Amino acid sequence: MFEECIQGEDLSSDVFNWNLVFMQTMSAQATSARRLPTDDLESLFKASRGTRGDRVVIVREGIPGEVVPVIAARLHWSQTRLFETLGVARTSIRRHILTGSRLGIRDSERLLAMVDLVVMAEEMKIRADCAEGFDSAQWLGAWLLEPCGALGGKTPASYLDTLEGCELVGQLLMQIEYGAYA
Repeated sequence: MFEECIQGEDLSSDVFNWNLVFMQTMSAQATSARRLPTDDLESLFKASRGTRGDRVVIVREGIPGEVVPVIAARLHWSQTRLFETLGVARTSIRRHILTGSRLGIRDSERLLAMVDLVVMAEEMKIRADCAEGFDSAQWLGAWLLEPCGALGGKTPASYLDTLEGCELVGQLLMQIEYGAYA
């Protein structure tokens, strides 16, 4: 089903191992910032599919600012677009990026919700057995900016400034995968 939805998409970019990039990013700053709750730092992606308790700890500890540019790059978005889409303060996030400090609770929640969507797109790709080289994060970034009939012609990205909106967009992704997308 997912393959039908992505017909005609650019499949030339490398497959992205999302977990690896986050683990490397998180490990690189482990000595300078507070540690995540697990010693092996299986980071945001484990938390993305972990228990609610795991997710709460990650959000309370704060997501390292250094992962923000990684997420923006994988979506093929500018950092500014990511900030505006998530409704986070640009100056605050830039400070966290430059200093290597961790985001606050609200911004961490929003960023984790975006990570959830990227992980969901990657899982869709795996289940659909998409062509090698298909970049699910890039596809997601483009899809989020396209008007959506199920949202009354608004873009999915326009809903990502709230946690409820993020859940709605996640439901739309599931509908795409299973062919129930309107």
